[in-house]
Amino acid sequence: MHKRLKLYLKRYSVIWTLEQLEQQMETLKTLIENTNDDSAKKLFVQITMKYMDYKKYLRAQ
Repeated sequence: MHKRLKLYLKRYSVIWTLEQLEQQMETLKTLIENTNDDSAKKLFVQITMKYMDYKKYLRAQ
């Protein structure tokens, strides 16, 4: 089944990573809204940049 669905393709790994990053971004967004923590803001920026890199890779495929 794994082979028939072609889950071995790199793009599915990238999509899964994007979903994980989105969850982290949502958690950090809530944290920033509630605490206004500077380190959380920096981490949010780093995760957003990583997210954009993966999305760019996926578009190139």
